[in-house]
Amino acid sequence: MTNNQKHFYVDISANHPEVTGSCILCVVHYVDEYNEKKTIKFAVDCGLFQEEKYKKLNDKFYFNVGNLDFMLITHAHLDHVGKLPLAVREGFNNSIYTTKTTRSLMRPSLHNSYAIHNKEYKKTLYDLEDVEHVLFLTRGCEFGQPIQVTPNIKVTFFENGHLLGASLIWVQISAKGCDDINLLFTGDYKGTNIFFDVPKLPQTLLETPLTVIQEATYGSRSVNDVVPCFKENIIEAVHKSKTIVLPAFSLGRTQEILYLLKTMKEEGDIPFSYPIYLDGPLSQEYTRIYLSENVGVKESMRDFLPKDLKYLNAENRIESTGYVKAKKIIVTSSGMGSHGPAQMHIPNTLMYPKGLVHFTGYMAEGTVGRDLMKSVEGKMTTVGDKLFKRRGLVLYTNEFSAHAKSEEMIEFLQQFTNLNMVLINHGNSESQEIFATKVEKEVKPKDTAILGRNTVYRINSYGLVKNFKNKIE
Repeated sequence: MTNNQKHFYVDISANHPEVTGSCILCVVHYVDEYNEKKTIKFAVDCGLFQEEKYKKLNDKFYFNVGNLDFMLITHAHLDHVGKLPLAVREGFNNSIYTTKTTRSLMRPSLHNSYAIHNKEYKKTLYDLEDVEHVLFLTRGCEFGQPIQVTPNIKVTFFENGHLLGASLIWVQISAKGCDDINLLFTGDYKGTNIFFDVPKLPQTLLETPLTVIQEATYGSRSVNDVVPCFKENIIEAVHKSKTIVLPAFSLGRTQEILYLLKTMKEEGDIPFSYPIYLDGPLSQEYTRIYLSENVGVKESMRDFLPKDLKYLNAENRIESTGYVKAKKIIVTSSGMGSHGPAQMHIPNTLMYPKGLVHFTGYMAEGTVGRDLMKSVEGKMTTVGDKLFKRRGLVLYTNEFSAHAKSEEMIEFLQQFTNLNMVLINHGNSESQEIFATKVEKEVKPKDTAILGRNTVYRINSYGLVKNFKNKIE
């Protein structure tokens, strides 16, 4: 091994102990043309924690964020971008690379997050100037076109079915006289999306010696564990003329639910006389972006709204809906029920026997949705500052998940013919352990490990060099 090769490696650690708060720190070590030892520091994603027990981590970083040379962003969900304004406030002032579509979607996401943070936090972590500075620093990139972000590092974004604009990020790191170090960050991987077609990865990437950083959000869940129930539940509720409230994530999930409701009306499952409303400024703004901007929605999916869809706002919310007598469907933010108009629609619906609140996705511990799933019909329940007797029905489905299940993630990894290592992140400890075992047995990379806050993994051109304890401040 040459001296240059000996001193050429990247140290990788992660901020997130479980599912949300995505932030992966990479420190590249190399020898330059003058034989001097150098480092390049970058982070992949910079997200907020949504689990109640980790929210205290939202007001700090476990490393000096001001020392980063650049950042890479996989997609626009807040658990991947929500701490960017705090990074700017704490001294980060370099380029943030992502796709053009993700950059477009980040603006409403970060502005909405600022409004929530300003309401909930007793101290100000950042201000609107920091949000705008994030957007100023963000560079929108095209899919499939390599970007030379430093003389030593080239980055390529590939389409990911998780979300419009979402990407897999290939990072190629070079040094004089050394074989490249190749890293692939999956973000939140999904192979398909109803709004756009996901192309195959290029053969060059599939044959490259790689370390893949792969999430295990549903690493313990099989595709067979998903039992579709949403359509059946909605048809039954409509037959009983119920008021139906559908909390949904503003970006991606809301638009998918609206398309399904449109389809159900066209197929006669929902009468055309049944009014459908969309509430939440952020959900409405994202829906307009899906409709009006060139963000990659395929032509056949441009018309995804129910024909009679009505938008709600603070002025017409109560007058337009009416809770006691009027049957209706309300799609509302937020998906976990803890913010936005859901805070009003949920109690105002569940206090009546003909009310149904049907959650459509993941709900972290400590959120309204998770608490409601544990509540008992006929007992007093609290949502926000409202105490009421729960007479309505609370249901949940996981069929709309934008995350790949275990078999899908294994199939994704099996495409690669030269896997040096799979580093597993995201997911609770049980999911990570189960998925790591499956990867070892079914994919058989040279090495497999679980990425977390306590350990740093040193990777070179040929895979794992060693791991050591992370010195978290």
